[in-house]
Amino acid sequence: MRTLKSVLWHTVRAIIAAAAVINLVLLFVWSYKIPANVQERIDKIRYGDRQKAVEVSLPGEEVPEPVETIQARLVVPSQAINYSGGDVDILSGVYIEYPDGTRDENTDIEYDIEEGSTRLDKVVHYKAELEDGQVLTGDRTIRINNRYTGPTLTVTGEIPDVTPDDDIRSMVIEQIAYGNVYAEDGFGNDITSLVRGRFDKSRGDDGEEIYTFILYITNAIGDTDEVVVSDEMYGTGVVMRLTTDELTLNVGTPFYYQDYIEACRDAQGNDLHSSLHVEGTVNSYAVGDYELTYYCVDSNGTSSPKRTLKVHIV
Repeated sequence: MRTLKSVLWHTVRAIIAAAAVINLVLLFVWSYKIPANVQERIDKIRYGDRQKAVEVSLPGEEVPEPVETIQARLVVPSQAINYSGGDVDILSGVYIEYPDGTRDENTDIEYDIEEGSTRLDKVVHYKAELEDGQVLTGDRTIRINNRYTGPTLTVTGEIPDVTPDDDIRSMVIEQIAYGNVYAEDGFGNDITSLVRGRFDKSRGDDGEEIYTFILYITNAIGDTDEVVVSDEMYGTGVVMRLTTDELTLNVGTPFYYQDYIEACRDAQGNDLHSSLHVEGTVNSYAVGDYELTYYCVDSNGTSSPKRTLKVHIV
């Protein structure tokens, strides 16, 4: 017959053994790593298609809700745009759509047109960038009627001098009204109202800025034609330009230095002949080689680049 002391001893041993088993079970559960494929399934059940949120926060700080990205799409009709002249709405039938069927009416859809595989094909590239960073793209073909000859721009009258500071658009509208400008789209349709003007800038050998005034037309599918109205119209700063840099005269032929000045003006286009400087002399009654240097000065004392004229009397 067991004594009370023996019963208590066996009870304590049983309790100790049970605690050891419990510790082993807890250690296994704590260290066990769920396989990646199983974890992915758990995350999908818990979060759906949303990105799994990392639930880390400071004490007293709320954990933000997972951000869900709604995938939109750019709807572009599969049928080609047929072009037979006139105006064409390149964006017709193109729109941004969300999974629930709603359309985005606020985001701009941009496009550019590039040449296709033949003269009568073009490709439109569409692009839209949403506020959440999504960039949507799509393409569409333009089929051009085989009667197409390309846009043409004709200047039928004299275009007045303009400077880069002038209102070019107003001047073009005025010349259209006078009938000095005419444009067609490539099918004989009048698109003169679309004529625009621009200045192309370059630099001369002496660093002077030189502007070329150009009229141009762009039809509905992005093809252009242009006409150079005036080369080297106006530069910036004081301008001194000659009609030639060298000439030959027979002995006894009168020589007038003013006859060889093409431009002498300030940055605003004001004439500066009154402040013209010419260095050197020419004796047209004596055979020889002569050299003149021209320049002018504006009201601020700024000098133009110097121009040299070589004169040969034979």
